[in-house]
Amino acid sequence: MNVAQKSASQDVHSFVTSRIIEQLTIGIIPWQEEWRSEHPQYMNGYPMDYINVLLLGILPYPRKVFFTAKQMRRNNVSTKRGEKGFTILGIRHSKTRPSLYCTTVYHPINLKAEYDDLLPAEKIVRNPIKACEKIIAGMPKLPRIVPDTSPAYYSLSADTISMPDKERFANEELYYSSLFYVLAQCTGHRSRMNRECAVPRHPDDAKTHTLEDLITEMTAGYLCNYASIAPSFLIRYHSDCDGWLRKIETDKEMVITAAMYAQEAINYILNRNPMLNPIQTGVYTP
Repeated sequence: MNVAQKSASQDVHSFVTSRIIEQLTIGIIPWQEEWRSEHPQYMNGYPMDYINVLLLGILPYPRKVFFTAKQMRRNNVSTKRGEKGFTILGIRHSKTRPSLYCTTVYHPINLKAEYDDLLPAEKIVRNPIKACEKIIAGMPKLPRIVPDTSPAYYSLSADTISMPDKERFANEELYYSSLFYVLAQCTGHRSRMNRECAVPRHPDDAKTHTLEDLITEMTAGYLCNYASIAPSFLIRYHSDCDGWLRKIETDKEMVITAAMYAQEAINYILNRNPMLNPIQTGVYTP
């Protein structure tokens, strides 16, 4: 990595970390926020990478559809005077290696006129529980799920999920949000994503704020929103905002690194094209 690349990398990390710290400072954990009205996407319907979902998902708009500057020029769209848009991360492809950089997108609220005819059809999850079931059924190499009376947990050594019956949960959303949490953990297994930071955990272990913990929370939070359920398990058992604030303030690269690993875990669980994986394809190096 040359001097210019290193400086750009530092700028990207600084921007993302400062945005997340701003939210944590006022008591908001961005990866636990609900954007289940609609997945943040570009105006052509292409879904945004997880790091940008993290940056834009908290915006208070019913539809989270955004225009890039190139899409605006192509469609002869202009912004209102003084509108600055929203900063996200883009991927710059070069002859040597791809890299991340800060760029700007615009929401329809930033535009001079209404352009509803340019927006993709709104996708609404009509049956969230069926959506949860579809995610689980479609996951490759799903670990064996063993009925248990103890809290949900994933055994890294046995590669099994221990899960109480649905009847033991207050509602089905809590059941599936708990299951998504342990599914996120299992992606670190050597037979799946083989994350070096994955370590054996048990429900009785003291709460920590490791990179693997953040990857797990981000992945679980995304899956809940993707299926249009509340991240009830995270909110109930993993809402230590101050703890994450202290950790992220001392580790400026943690948020982006966790988000990139979470993107790959999400892609794995949803059986998406591995060419979309930012670490495997060299877009980001932890």
